[in-house]
Amino acid sequence: MQPTPTTTDSKRGSVLIAAILFTMVAFIMVGTMLPAYMGDYRMAVKNRLLSSSFALAEAGGEEAIWSAYQNGWDTAMWDADRDWTKKLGPDGAYYYVRRVQFPGVTLGGEYTGYAKVAVKEPVEGQEMEVIAQGIVVDGSGADILNQIVQIDTDQLKPFIGFVSKDTMDLGSGTILAATNTNDFASVPDALNGRDSDWQGGSLSTSDNSVLLSSSNSKTQAGMTALQIGNVLTGASVFGDAVTYNGNIVSQTTNYTANFPSVEHPSSSGNNGPSLF
Repeated sequence: MQPTPTTTDSKRGSVLIAAILFTMVAFIMVGTMLPAYMGDYRMAVKNRLLSSSFALAEAGGEEAIWSAYQNGWDTAMWDADRDWTKKLGPDGAYYYVRRVQFPGVTLGGEYTGYAKVAVKEPVEGQEMEVIAQGIVVDGSGADILNQIVQIDTDQLKPFIGFVSKDTMDLGSGTILAATNTNDFASVPDALNGRDSDWQGGSLSTSDNSVLLSSSNSKTQAGMTALQIGNVLTGASVFGDAVTYNGNIVSQTTNYTANFPSVEHPSSSGNNGPSLF
């Protein structure tokens, strides 16, 4: 004779069925959401590594700019620079190329990176073309992502200083002079050895658009304020536009110049330097 199910047994059976149903629904939800979550995670990692590769490319470009400051447009100096190797490119032009490593720098987890840099053989009077490619490397040593930047850098203008588009007021205590600190052992020595090659001014034609009356007056003890170099003004009457104390070596009026817009470096896919 079988026992008759009681109310308590029925409730226990109902709870067990409900628990099984809840578990099944939870598994279904996890199975549905997990791929989406993993996809978002992988995309976040990829975006982070893309940003890192762009930073690597910029860092490689900085190395090229540093060498450009050292070697300028002198190809003999580029040839003698052991950091760079001269190679013929697929376009028939010569390039100075190098790899820039970043020892000890990780991009998170197993990822590291380096940069390839190519400088087109400079031609006097033309812009120097620099192409830098930042490359991300995974734990197996494979290149997986890259970004490319191109930098066009021009030669320095034939003056040392700066020009303002509107009013230029350097305030008090500014010493208007020029010097190359690489030629001196210390900053005080460089200040004492400064010359009068500084140039600066404003494109503005307004009255008092160049205010130098308080500049070049405060110096360190035992130092003499030197002459101000070449002062530029867009005005036709120098005295109406420039206010100054001290001596000015030369004056330039009716000065004009352009302030071209600077575009953000562009980046693209896997078509960077392939020479090395």
